[in-house]
Amino acid sequence: MEKTPPTTKLDTTTQKEVFKMRLIDFSVSVLKVCQKLRKDPTLWSICDQIIRSSSSIGANVNEAQGANSRKDFANYFQIALKSARETRYWIQVIERYDSKNTDMKNIFDENENLINILQASIKTLRSSL
Repeated sequence: MEKTPPTTKLDTTTQKEVFKMRLIDFSVSVLKVCQKLRKDPTLWSICDQIIRSSSSIGANVNEAQGANSRKDFANYFQIALKSARETRYWIQVIERYDSKNTDMKNIFDENENLINILQASIKTLRSSL
C-alpha cells in the first residue's frame, strides 16, 4: 500500500485555486440557466436575485484574500456562506415554480457542496482564532 505524501504548501495553494475556479464555474452555470429562465418574465426578478447571491459567494471568498486578520478572513467566508444559503432559497423557489427544470438540480447540488466547504472552512478558521 502506497503512503500518501504529506500535504505541502503547493497542495494547499492548488486546492485554493481549484476552489476559486469552482466558484467561478458555479456563477457561470447560474448565469447560463438564468439566460434560459429569462424567457419567462415572471422569473426576471428571481434571476436577478440568484445571480447576485450566487456570484457574491465567489466575490467574498476572493475578497477574503485581502483581509487584515484571520478574524476578518473568517468573516468574509461567513458572508459567502450566507450568500450560498440565500442562493439555496432562490434555487428552491425556481424548482417549485418550474418543477420540470432539470438544470436547477445540478446547481442545487453544487451549491450544497459549496455550503459544506464553506462551513468546514469557517469551523477550521474559527478554531484557530
